[in-house]
Amino acid sequence: MRDPALGPRLEATAVWIAQLSPSTRDRGRARLDTLERPHLAEKALLDQIWRGTPAEHIGRLTGDLLHRPRVPAGDSTGWSAGLVAAVTLAHFDRLAETRQAVLTLRDAASQTDTTLAGLDLCLRAAVDYQLGDIAGAGDLALQLLSGTDGQRPTRMVQAFAGAVRAETLIAQGALDAATATVEEPGLIDDGGADTIAVIPLLRARGHLRIAQDRLEEGLADLLRGRRAAAGLGLTPGAWVGWSSAVTALHRLGRTEEALFMAREELAGARSCGAPAPLAAALRTLGLLTPGPAALPLVEEAAGLMEDFPGQLEKVRTQLTYGIVLHRVGKSAAAREQLRMAAETSGVHGAHVLNRRAIDELRSIEADTTGRRSRTVLTPQQQRVAELAAEGMQNEEIAQKLFVTVKTVEWHLTQAYRKLGIESRSALSPALAAATLDYAKSA
Repeated sequence: MRDPALGPRLEATAVWIAQLSPSTRDRGRARLDTLERPHLAEKALLDQIWRGTPAEHIGRLTGDLLHRPRVPAGDSTGWSAGLVAAVTLAHFDRLAETRQAVLTLRDAASQTDTTLAGLDLCLRAAVDYQLGDIAGAGDLALQLLSGTDGQRPTRMVQAFAGAVRAETLIAQGALDAATATVEEPGLIDDGGADTIAVIPLLRARGHLRIAQDRLEEGLADLLRGRRAAAGLGLTPGAWVGWSSAVTALHRLGRTEEALFMAREELAGARSCGAPAPLAAALRTLGLLTPGPAALPLVEEAAGLMEDFPGQLEKVRTQLTYGIVLHRVGKSAAAREQLRMAAETSGVHGAHVLNRRAIDELRSIEADTTGRRSRTVLTPQQQRVAELAAEGMQNEEIAQKLFVTVKTVEWHLTQAYRKLGIESRSALSPALAAATLDYAKSA
């Protein structure tokens, strides 16, 4: 017999997960106390979270909760306790344990004819994506968005599943499909208040717009999500890190703001202790730090990722480590990191990361041999450079490619540097020479 109150109560549980800082402790406890017969183990766990307990201790506490013989219990409060434990494990990057907890909950629920309102499958899709099963996570998210038993998913499930689906498509380079996902009417209410359900979707839309070189719009989404997360008291965790906003600020030429936010993100990630947001903050600040001073930052990030099961974060870290090593003249070590990034991203279908790693490897080869390869330029740099070489002005290129003039200027600057030229008039012969060199070396 299905408990009709279970769905709303599970959604309330997901909202409680947002209350992860002392600033919202009293409000969160008040919500918890409204439950009939609250599960004492669940309440004790949430109390520990609100007190700012470090990630390593949270892992033990949630493990204790999940392995108690009567959890999940026969009522909805018990199921909520299990889901709280699983979401908490995921927030602190305990990915393998999270996946096992979700599978256990799902199996037990099916045996008792209990529905978990799709929130368990949202969690599984998000964790599978982080583990590197990009295609599987995307398919599961699409299934959730399509609804089950003829019923549309709840708004919360639509938002979480939409965010996971969009992130998988961005990783595969399918930007048009990702756009259709995040712009589904009603998912993000641009005129209303932001809730816990909207935060991952804003993050995904921000990532998408940055990938499309719509930097101002992407930054706006990320900053809005960051403000909403801060308002709910969310600490940095698996889905609450905003280092990509730092990158957007830097690309827009807002260097001081980028450095300030990068340091804020790093301080917040250190206080939490979850590996993925900490590694992201370290490598982002490393890319902004000139010279050898960047190495300790990316080395620390690489150390965090050595035994980390999340393959995408590991690839991002290897890629950044390789870029910084190349920058400081350690070409052999850079090649090793970039080859690992290229191999792992290829295996897991992370096509965008794979192309970036290969481009960086070819850039090292070009620098080492003195040849200029056509593929040293990224696809965006190549396209902008070709249009500029045809005589188009920056404003015309921006209109044609649906990007800002600043984005065009940034790509041209990078193309000039890689091609070893200093003026627009040199673009056409430099591109022709690069194409010839590439043909000879292929």
